[in-house]
Amino acid sequence: MTAILSVFPDTNLFLQCKPLRELDWALLGHEGDIELLITRPVQTELDALKAKGNSRQASKSRSAATLIAELLVAPEEGLVLKQNPTVRLRMARAMRPDPAAAEELNYDSRDDQLVGIALAFHKANSDGSALLLTYDHGPMFSAREVGLPFRKIPDEWLLPPEPDDAARRESALKSELERYQKSEPKFEIGLLEASGQTLELSFTTYSSLTEDEMASLLAGVLSQYPEATDFGPSEPSESVVRSSAMGVSIFGEEKEVFTPATSEEIEHYKRSYAEWKEACKGYLQDIHKALNKRLDWPTLTTRISNIGSRPADDALVELEVKGAIRVVRPRRRDDDDEPESDDAPKFPRPPTAPSGRRKRVRRPSHFTFSGASDALAAVSAGKHYLNTVPPLRNFSASRDPNSFYWKDVAQESPLTYLSLECEQWRHAREPEDFTVGLRFPREAGVHSGSLTVTVHAANLTNPTSKTFPIRVNVALMSPSAEVERQIEELSVAPKRLRLS
Repeated sequence: MTAILSVFPDTNLFLQCKPLRELDWALLGHEGDIELLITRPVQTELDALKAKGNSRQASKSRSAATLIAELLVAPEEGLVLKQNPTVRLRMARAMRPDPAAAEELNYDSRDDQLVGIALAFHKANSDGSALLLTYDHGPMFSAREVGLPFRKIPDEWLLPPEPDDAARRESALKSELERYQKSEPKFEIGLLEASGQTLELSFTTYSSLTEDEMASLLAGVLSQYPEATDFGPSEPSESVVRSSAMGVSIFGEEKEVFTPATSEEIEHYKRSYAEWKEACKGYLQDIHKALNKRLDWPTLTTRISNIGSRPADDALVELEVKGAIRVVRPRRRDDDDEPESDDAPKFPRPPTAPSGRRKRVRRPSHFTFSGASDALAAVSAGKHYLNTVPPLRNFSASRDPNSFYWKDVAQESPLTYLSLECEQWRHAREPEDFTVGLRFPREAGVHSGSLTVTVHAANLTNPTSKTFPIRVNVALMSPSAEVERQIEELSVAPKRLRLS
């Protein structure tokens, strides 16, 4: 049968460790029962510390005193703290220090008193096991000098270090700050286009035509539209248009008169054709620039939700980009109603060769319609009146305090910073989406940067901020196919344009 291990605990077992019933006593390495013997020096020190205010040391002393008080009604063998194996707490107030060790130990010291008591028990119970249990080095050295077994309290039993005054003040301030923050607006920031934390984009732009591509396209259009050499008959002529006698009497006689192309017109055509060839060359050299201007730049949308317990006052949302990325403000809502100009690039149209002119000439009849001119005059007068009516003035409504407004910056101007403001950002509502256009170099390759979204408010202690890395992979493609399509359209549209 394994002997009972008699443990003489130091005061720090009660002051610096978890409650005795929660300790893992197997860490002492004893397989049998354990008894904890509380000596007079330990009880005296615990009683003295009970009145030390609200410190953890005083609180633990009072808890230990409460536990010791249970011994007053416990069985004589002590108070059972744990079972299997049994851990029992027992008082040992009658025990006295070993007088034979008075020269080695200083019994005026409370620590040496504890060591002397444990030593006397150890000598009197040589058939059992006894040890001193402490966390302080002083009692350990004293026990070693007199041959008393001792054990350091396992670190696993210790409580976390007690915070000092500075740490307590910091903890109190942190608690106060958390209390304020719980009564503030709170924001969640995300990016709609990003599946993760990084926004990855691909963008294709037009490269300039190669020399071979330009030569091939120019040869093709010149072959399709060669310079004209036939300008029609060179002599004038006229002929009477057939008409009934009734028609002649009402509308007059009608002739078709042909006038051949003049030498000036022919020379003008030849100059225009030469200019057109040069215009084709210039167009092919710069077509990639014109096409790139019409490409739709990508956009990104920041989604922000006020998930706090109250609205945000005087809110400010900042969008800041770094690296190779720039942002532009979106078009105003009232700009959407403006018609867009057709600025699509079109291949220069070849001039039309002159071939003479034909027109019909009519000899007036004896009938006139004098009232027609008066009617036309009345219509013209009506148009003039309409032009003098002033348009209705469009008065803009006052600002909605719950809506967001861009701060004054030029549209379509690439910037590193944009911001919006709102007088009162309501909470527990649908999230707000803020869309901006992206700008970056059009050169092939990967262009990297970042977007930082920050939300400020008058009643927000610390701004909320989040940063999203951005990577744009720019690829190039030839405008050759687009130019070929434009050349094909020349044969469909009427050939009336002349270069001057």
